[in-house]
Amino acid sequence: MAEVEDISPLSVTPHEDIGAAFNAINAINEWDSALCDDEEKRILKEIKLMSLYIIHIGISEIYNSNFYDAEKESS
Repeated sequence: MAEVEDISPLSVTPHEDIGAAFNAINAINEWDSALCDDEEKRILKEIKLMSLYIIHIGISEIYNSNFYDAEKESS
């Protein structure tokens, strides 16, 4: 069987995901929501929520990969 090369643009490390989410938060951080319409406010809120979720998942993956063995041994 021929090996299929993965050419997806998605990152494979949680570090890259965290960086991208942090950059998204920084990109919208300076927007004044008082000047936005309802649709723009909804978009800004969704970007913040999605970014925070991505950061949470990424940090959880890093924590589990670094400390899972230590926690398992101490049990």
